[in-house]
Amino acid sequence: MTKFFLLAHYDDEIFALPLFSVNQVNYLIFLTNGVGSSCDSAQEVIRHSEAIRNLETNFSDFDIEIVCLGRELGVSEGELYKKMKKVVENPQVRRIFEDASSKDSIITTSFEGAHQDHDAACLIGRRLSRTYKLRIRELSTYPQLFQ
Repeated sequence: MTKFFLLAHYDDEIFALPLFSVNQVNYLIFLTNGVGSSCDSAQEVIRHSEAIRNLETNFSDFDIEIVCLGRELGVSEGELYKKMKKVVENPQVRRIFEDASSKDSIITTSFEGAHQDHDAACLIGRRLSRTYKLRIRELSTYPQLFQ
């Protein structure tokens, strides 16, 4: 069984950490490049390197496959909603999901209206879930507090 984590940002894996599996493949698919559109390419390279180093160091107990789709597609933080179709129709995405089975699942952030990238990741996850007939689990990133 494989878990596909659709994550808007490099640090969003922390929301899903309790769902990582030790004896299953965990795909971490990052949908943005880790920096805002006002950052230059040097800052993007630094952010990417930091994130990958962190994942390889701190997640070494897990079988993870890291896919930096947002970096490859040039999707800046805050702009994922503008590139949702480009992400869903990307050939690499098709290759990742085409062999998925009904026992596999997509895990992503929920649509909460609090962050446009998290909401876009949710919509992408829902679309891929329908297309590839996979279960989806949405995680709250901004829990509601009731008084």
